[in-house]
Amino acid sequence: MTMGQRIKACRKAANLTQKQLAAKMGVKEAAISKWEHGRVDTIPRSTVEALAELFGVHPCYLMAFSDDSTPTGGESSVYDRVACELGKDASDILKDFMTMNEQGKQLALSMVQSLVCNPANMEQKKETLGAQAI
Repeated sequence: MTMGQRIKACRKAANLTQKQLAAKMGVKEAAISKWEHGRVDTIPRSTVEALAELFGVHPCYLMAFSDDSTPTGGESSVYDRVACELGKDASDILKDFMTMNEQGKQLALSMVQSLVCNPANMEQKKETLGAQAI
């Protein structure tokens, strides 16, 4: 399920219309429709957290980073927390890393360090103002 599909499923499970959810979230009904149909690239972290709290699920579940819908404050795996904070790719890399033996881990770390030393491989740092978007 995509994030939009999860928002829609949670909304329906809560017996809310798009209009009712929009009123609870303080947004226009069109915003809810855009979220549910995946027509929005980023939804602010604070909005995702508010939706998760309203629906009683973990924000990572709403963002489709995890299938664990345990509400915030519940126990979740380190992989789910990494996915929530850094993205699914980071979580998958960590899982793969943890399956390696010590020699493999040392080789992987060495390779990452050599990649990081090359500025061509690094993203430009951007100064962010205000709330961070997801």
